[in-house]
Amino acid sequence: GAGTVFHFSVPLLQTAAPRSADIEVSPSEMDGRLLLILTTNENLANQLATSVGTWRMETIVARDVGEAELKIAGNKVPDAILIDETLTEPAELAFVKQLRTSHPTGWVRVIALGALGRLADLPAELVQLADGQLTKPVHRSQLFNCLQDLLIAENPADKTRDRKSRPSGAANSAIAKDLRILVTDDNPTNLRLAKLTLEHLGCHPDFANNG
Repeated sequence: GAGTVFHFSVPLLQTAAPRSADIEVSPSEMDGRLLLILTTNENLANQLATSVGTWRMETIVARDVGEAELKIAGNKVPDAILIDETLTEPAELAFVKQLRTSHPTGWVRVIALGALGRLADLPAELVQLADGQLTKPVHRSQLFNCLQDLLIAENPADKTRDRKSRPSGAANSAIAKDLRILVTDDNPTNLRLAKLTLEHLGCHPDFANNG
C-alpha cells in the first residue's frame, strides 16, 4: 500500500577543532622527517600516509621486512617506525631493532599499533621496543600528538626512562580493581561495549539502563 513520508530536522553543534588543527608545526620539528609504516592493511597505510603528508613528513609503506629493506636501501634511515600488531614475527621485530640504532642520532622512535581495547595483548617484545602506542582506527589528532611528542623530544633516553617508570600493566590492573564504576546508558549495545572494554582493563563496573 501507500507509505507515509515524514519530514524532520536535526540541529548539529560545531565541535572544537582537534589539536592538530590548532598547532602550527615548525618546519624544524616535522618537515622532512621520515616515517616507515609497516602494515599489511593497504587502506590503513593510505590513511596514515595522507595524514603524515599534510604535516610535511615523508613516508615509506611496506607490507613486510623484505619490501621495507628494498625501499629503505639508498634512502635515509627513518626517524620513526609505525608497526602494526600483525607484523610481530621474530624476523620483523629483529629488523625494527636493527633500524632503531641505525639513525644518525642513535635512536629511531617506534610506535606500536594495536586493536582498540587490546593493547594489553601486544607482544611483550614489541611493547619493550615501543616509545608510543596507538589504537586502530587511528584518529588523525592522536597520530599527530604521538609523532610530535616523540620526534621533538630532545633526549629520547629520558623519555624511555620516564615511560618505564610509569605503573606497569599489572599495577594498573590492581588499581582498576579498587575502582567503583557505574555505567548508565539506555542503549544495550553501548552497555555491552562498555562492559567489554572496562573488564579488559580489569574493572568490574555496575550497569544501569535508567535512573
